[in-house]
Amino acid sequence: MIIKEENISKWIKESNFERYLFPFLSPTSKGTQYWESQPSGELTDRQIGRIILQVHQLVERINKTKISDNISFLDIGTGNGLIPKLLPYFLKLKYSHGCDPFLDGEHQTSFQKHDRNKEFNKIINFLKKVVSENNILEFKNYSNKTNNEHFYGKPSPIKLGNNDKNENFYYKFFQIGAHNLDELEYEYDFLYCKAIEHIPDWSTIFEKAFKATSNNAVFYLKHKSFFSYLGAHRYSSTGIPWGHLRMNNLEYEEYIKQLFPERSEDIKDFFYKGLAYPRHTIGEMIEIAASKGWKFGSVEYERSKHVESFQNILFSNNDLIYSEIKEKFDVSKEELLSGLIHIIFTK
Repeated sequence: MIIKEENISKWIKESNFERYLFPFLSPTSKGTQYWESQPSGELTDRQIGRIILQVHQLVERINKTKISDNISFLDIGTGNGLIPKLLPYFLKLKYSHGCDPFLDGEHQTSFQKHDRNKEFNKIINFLKKVVSENNILEFKNYSNKTNNEHFYGKPSPIKLGNNDKNENFYYKFFQIGAHNLDELEYEYDFLYCKAIEHIPDWSTIFEKAFKATSNNAVFYLKHKSFFSYLGAHRYSSTGIPWGHLRMNNLEYEEYIKQLFPERSEDIKDFFYKGLAYPRHTIGEMIEIAASKGWKFGSVEYERSKHVESFQNILFSNNDLIYSEIKEKFDVSKEELLSGLIHIIFTK
């Protein structure tokens, strides 16, 4: 790889964070910059809405599988563990576990430190308050908390149960990463991972996941592709559209060094270590999973809520941006414009 100094100068001159980044980011906590972690404290309404939406979507997905009754469940990269802790209120489960290498506040992308039990009870009480007389939860019951989420369509109504056993009867948290699933002394019917874009070495992930699952297991990934507009996430984003894809690695390093000299090492560290590296497209993910025994089930590209702006940027440049990207990555326009990508594998 080589650095074209004229490109660096051009990109720095064209950088416009007010136009090309800030309008597309979720709001930050008061008093913090867009690249800073959230301070300790209670979860925001936005975070609560995200958790409920994920649980709702997840229940709908599980109900559509052939193994939806009395399953064992594992959330890989669970964060604060609220998703697997809430699931037994909507599904009949043998057990519902979560694993994550980081505790709250330990990583740049982690939830802030908070009282997990307090926040869990807050969410349960909210759900009990907003469901219908028949305990049916509909998207409209909490939609006002999801304005910052990237999704298209809405999940079907689901029933909130009372859970005759304490949630901790079903729930366990393990502080391990995706590469160490073989350390768990359990076998799972359904795996869920919403953070594979932050995990390197996908080959090992699929290998260990295969060994940790039962026959006919399902592996469901909700993926924010590195190749999407915000694929470098807020921490390593550039001030030009899809800049993290238009530059080679050396150009990116020089670009951030000149533009953010005081933060360049932190940005570079997240770019390589906080995001999956090397980068893989969805097509490559399918090949990697297949090499470890997984069968491809389905893929669904869910548009970003900013898709109109992203389309205008991509399609109004006579394909110049896409041409720059294609010089470095064999990636589709669907993946560039995606908000979330849902991928299903079966065993």
